[in-house]
Amino acid sequence: MVKFGNTIEQESLPQWRGYYIDYKRLKKEIKEVVAKITAQEPNADIKESIDRFGNLLDHEINKSAIFYEDVLKRGVNSLASLKKRWPYISPTTLPLMYGELRQTTEEMADVIKFAELNAEGVRKILKKCEKKTKMAGFIYRGTTGEGLLRDFVRQRLRPDNTASRLDDLRLSPNIPRLWGELQAMFSSMREKEDQWLREGKITRHQVNELHGRTTEPIVDGEGHLIERKHTEELLLTFQRRAMRTARKAKFYSTLAGQAQIDYEAEPVGAADAFGLFLNHYNTFLYMANYYVVIPTANEYASALGMWATLSGLLLAMTPLSSLLSSVIYSLWSNRSFKQPLVFCTIILVLGNLLYALALPFGSPALLFLARLIVGLGGNRAVNRRYIADFVTIDQKTFQSAIFVAVGSLGMTVGPGSQTLLNMINFSVFGLPVNPLTAPGWIMAILWFIFFFMTWLAFTEPIRKYAKSRDNDLLEPLLAIEEGDETIEDGMPAASSSFRSLKDPTKSVMDPSGTVVCLWVYFVLKLVQEAFQTAAPLVTAHFFGWGDAAVGNMLAIIGLLVLPTNLAVGKLSQMIPDRVGQSISLFLLGLGSALTFELNSSSFTVVQYLIGGFTLFISAQVLEGVNMGLLSKVMPKVMSKGLFNSGFLSTEAGTFGRVVGNVMISIAGAVAGEASVNNLVAIPSVVLVGFSLVCSYVFWDRLVPVAERMKADDVMAPPSGLSQMDGWGDLRIHPIPQQRSIVRRDSAGSSLYRPHTRNSVASSYGNPQQGEKPSQESVE
Repeated sequence: MVKFGNTIEQESLPQWRGYYIDYKRLKKEIKEVVAKITAQEPNADIKESIDRFGNLLDHEINKSAIFYEDVLKRGVNSLASLKKRWPYISPTTLPLMYGELRQTTEEMADVIKFAELNAEGVRKILKKCEKKTKMAGFIYRGTTGEGLLRDFVRQRLRPDNTASRLDDLRLSPNIPRLWGELQAMFSSMREKEDQWLREGKITRHQVNELHGRTTEPIVDGEGHLIERKHTEELLLTFQRRAMRTARKAKFYSTLAGQAQIDYEAEPVGAADAFGLFLNHYNTFLYMANYYVVIPTANEYASALGMWATLSGLLLAMTPLSSLLSSVIYSLWSNRSFKQPLVFCTIILVLGNLLYALALPFGSPALLFLARLIVGLGGNRAVNRRYIADFVTIDQKTFQSAIFVAVGSLGMTVGPGSQTLLNMINFSVFGLPVNPLTAPGWIMAILWFIFFFMTWLAFTEPIRKYAKSRDNDLLEPLLAIEEGDETIEDGMPAASSSFRSLKDPTKSVMDPSGTVVCLWVYFVLKLVQEAFQTAAPLVTAHFFGWGDAAVGNMLAIIGLLVLPTNLAVGKLSQMIPDRVGQSISLFLLGLGSALTFELNSSSFTVVQYLIGGFTLFISAQVLEGVNMGLLSKVMPKVMSKGLFNSGFLSTEAGTFGRVVGNVMISIAGAVAGEASVNNLVAIPSVVLVGFSLVCSYVFWDRLVPVAERMKADDVMAPPSGLSQMDGWGDLRIHPIPQQRSIVRRDSAGSSLYRPHTRNSVASSYGNPQQGEKPSQESVE
C-alpha cells in the first residue's frame, strides 16, 4: 500500500507544492508526542503536546484553505469576464476565449483535486496520531467525549470556531451548477463554431486544432509540448473529480452536521447568578411600574378633565413607545448588555417624575408624555435576550417561567399596592403626594436605586457567536433566476437541474415555528391587556367595585401565578414545550369565554372571577412556555443582530398590548361601558382559537432546532454532493444517440456527429466524415 505522504508527492501539482499540508512535518510532530508518552517523563504534559500538534495542523489547514479560496476566486473572475465579453465573440477572438475557458476549467478541476488531497490528508494524519498515541498508552478523550480524529474535526467544524478554516476545504454546494455552467458555455461556443463553419469564416482544421484533435504536436513559445485535452474529456475529468471528492468528504459532512447540532444546543455564553438576578429584578420593577397606574388611570384622566375611557389610550402610550425602544435596545445589546440596562433606568426615573408632576401642573399632555417616556425605558427585549442567549437549553423554559413569574409579581405588587397608596396624602415643597401621584414618586426612587446596583455589580457576559461567512464564491456567477433559459449576455444558461440542489438546512431555517410563537405572544398579550384594562370599567359597571377592590383582585390573581409558573418550570423538564403551549392556549380561550356576559342579571362576580383567574394565570403560564419555546425554535444565527428572539417577542407582545388597550378605548367610545366586557371577550376567544389551529398545523416545527436537525437528517452532507445531488442525469454514461445532423463546411467537407442539445459529450463528439448531401438534413 502506498503511504499517503508519497501520494501527496505524486499527485500534487509542482506549481502548488507549497500550499499542500506539510504531511511529513506533521508526522515528525506525532513522533515527538509518542516519544514523550513512551519516556513517561514526570513533568511531561501529553495533552499540551497534542494541543501543539493540533495548532500546527490548524496552521497547515488554514494555509491550504486560503489558497483554495484564492484559486476559486480567480476562476470565478475569469468566467465572469468571459460572460461580459461573450456578445463580442468572433472567429478572431474564438481561440483566445476558448483557451481562457479551457484553462479555467482545467484549473477548477485541479483545485477540486487539491481540496480532496488536503482534506484526506487531515483525516489521515489525525487518524495516525490517534492510533500512535493509543499504542503508546495514551487514550485521548476530547470535549465531545470522542477520540482525537472525530473530536478535532467536530470542534473545527463548529460555526463558532474561528481558529480553523477546515470547513472551507469542503466543496461548495454549487460545484455541480458550476459544471453545468461550463458545459453550457462550451456547448454555446460549439454552436457558434458550427455557424462560422457554414459561413466559411473558419475551417475544419482550425476547429480540430482548437479542440486538441490534431495529430500534429503543438509546442508553446518556450519549446514545451502542450497536451491538448479533448473538450469532452476535460469536462468529464472535472465531473469525476468533484464526485470523487464529494464521496470522500462524507466523513466531514457528517461531523459538520453533528457540530451544527452541538452549536445550536448550546447557549451563546454563560449567565452568572447575579446577572440573572438583576435581569429578573429589572423585569419585576418594570412590570410593577407598568401596572401600578391601572387602578387609578381612569381617575387620573378625570382629574385632568378627560374622559375616563381614555385611560385605555393613556395606558397604550407605554407599549407604543416600547415598540421603538425595543429596536434601539436590541441593536445596542449586540455590543453590550450593561449599557442599555443602565441607560433605561435613567429614562424610567425621568418618566416617573413627569407622571407625578402632571397633576400639580394640570397637564394632560404631560401625563401622556410621562407614560411615553416610561415605555422608552422598557428594555424587556434585553431581558428576554439575556435568557435566550446565556441560559442552557435544558434551563431555558425554567428560567423563562421565573422571568414571567417575577413579572407577574410586579403586576401583582403594582395594582395591589393601591390599598396602601390610598392612605398617602401629603405634600413636599408644595408638590402633592397622593394616590394619583404616589406611583410616580415611589417608582422614581426604586429605579434610582436599581441604577447604582446595575452600574456597580452587573458583569458583561462573554459571547461566542458563529463566525461571519461570506456568501458562496460561486453564487454571484451562478445567480440565475429560476425558469430563465438565457443569461443577460445572451449566452444559454446552465440546465435547470443545476439550480435545484437540496438544501438540508432549509427546514432548520424554516420560520413557521418562530412565526407561530410570535403570533401566540401577540394574542396572549392582547387578551391579557384587554382584560386588565377593562377590569376597572367592567367591575365598576356590573359590581360597583372601587379602585382598591380591582387592585386586590389583580393582586390575588398575580399571587396565584407565582407558584403556578414555578411548577410549570419544573414540569418543563418532563413535558414538551409545544404541549404546554397548546394546553395554556386552550385554558386562555376557556377563561376568555367564561368572562362573557350573556345577560346582566345572570352575570355574577363568581363567574367573572373564575374566568379572570383562568385567563390571567393561563396567559402568564403561556408566556413562560412560549418564551422558552421561541428561544429553542429560532436558529442561533438569529441570536446576533436586530431580529433576535428577545426583540421579536417583545415587539409582538408590545404590539398586542397596544391593540388590547386601543380596543378598550374604541369599544367604550362606540358602544359604551356596558358593552366593553363582551367586545373584549368575543375577539379574544376567536384569536385564541385561531392560535390553536396554527399550533396544530405547524406542530412538527415547534421543536428545538437541534432536535429538528436530527429529525430532518441534517447530518447528511450539507453540500449534498456526496449523494451527487445536482448532477441529475449528467453522470458519466455512454453518449446518447438521439438524432444525427449532417452539415458541410465552406470547403465542402461534411461534418457528421450525434446531436443532443444539452449533452457536451455529443456536442463535442469526434467528427466522422463521409459523402453526404450538400444540404443539411436530419436522418
